[in-house]
Amino acid sequence: MDDRLHRGLLALVLGVALVGASAVAAWTADEQGAAAGAATAPASDADDAGVEADNTGRNVRDRADTVTPMDQGNDAGDLAITQHIRKSVVNNDSLSTNAQNVKIITVDGVVTLRGPVTTAEEKAFIVAAAKSAPQVKRVDDQLEVDADAGE
Repeated sequence: MDDRLHRGLLALVLGVALVGASAVAAWTADEQGAAAGAATAPASDADDAGVEADNTGRNVRDRADTVTPMDQGNDAGDLAITQHIRKSVVNNDSLSTNAQNVKIITVDGVVTLRGPVTTAEEKAFIVAAAKSAPQVKRVDDQLEVDADAGE
């Protein structure tokens, strides 16, 4: 079987499994909450502040020519670059959860970094990690410092 097809099928199967597990977990939580007479969904920080979580503007902006994780290169070089950067980011316990979860997309040796980070220091660390990865041709830094994006 073609390696790309194999990887695509594996990703599809894993995605379906994750969605199914999430649905079961949500259903179980709803059932337990209803049985206890409690609300079925816990209030979020956004609810507490009276602010709705709304990424509509960001989603509209990202529809056009923006590189997304679906554009990730599947050749060994691009995958190795992304893996190297991700390991550096995840292994740094001083980074916020948002910083550890930024999008790292590599296509033909060009790394695109996207997502919110809490501080300029987090941004600088992630950009430096990307620039120091072997075989990187260029880093497109689209990280956004968002003090409200903390954990």
